[in-house]
Amino acid sequence: MQDKTRTVNRLQEYAKPLNDDPQASFTLPSYLYTDPAVYELEKEHIFYRTWQYVAPKSFFKQAGDYITVQVCDQNLFVMMGGDDELRCFYNVCQHRAHELLPPGSGNVKKNIVCPYHAWAFEREGALRGAPRSNKRPGFNKADYALKQTQLEVFLDCVFINLDPGARPLIEQAADLDADVRARVPYFDQLSFTLEGGLGETHINAGWKVVVDNYVECYHCDYAHPAFADLICMVPARHVWFMGKATGHRNP
Repeated sequence: MQDKTRTVNRLQEYAKPLNDDPQASFTLPSYLYTDPAVYELEKEHIFYRTWQYVAPKSFFKQAGDYITVQVCDQNLFVMMGGDDELRCFYNVCQHRAHELLPPGSGNVKKNIVCPYHAWAFEREGALRGAPRSNKRPGFNKADYALKQTQLEVFLDCVFINLDPGARPLIEQAADLDADVRARVPYFDQLSFTLEGGLGETHINAGWKVVVDNYVECYHCDYAHPAFADLICMVPARHVWFMGKATGHRNP
């Protein structure tokens, strides 16, 4: 709470005006890009409460197929269960918090087995067995199921949200599905890959720097001349779907 109050106070003291209209607003103050306390607030209020892309739905072809995903410092995995349902779990054993699955993707043929004490979990998340647990009075396997998060398939892609009270993505972007399919009538014929595909780019930069670069193409003529020759960037317009469409033009 103290970090949040301090950040709000510093923003209020910032001399240059911040405005919802990008034509009239200055760049964020530099400390918002580098202050660790700000990043902690961003994790709690942005990344742990918003929908995060994981993989194309087509990646999951059979029971046991999984992929791990990192949302800031939270380690998770998405797996297809024996019932062909996709679920997202924290990648943490319910015994001593050991990592269950190594980073990457693969297939679990039968049970998810913790490499530390060999606790075994079903692919649907229930605890199947723990060594010598039958000798522990009052031990109830139902109390130790893997912790699950929200998961939604949207536009044939898998998204997760760590906030159990978050609104469904289909509600937050109500018109996006229809809009994309209208603009890309061959959408259902497209195929996605994980190798070198959507979501696989790693950039050694703060996330706000990457977003700042993406939402403006003021630099495109000079930095990306081949791209600028292909795409007409005047005027450029970004559209957000947050219940309704809004947008702005780049300089």
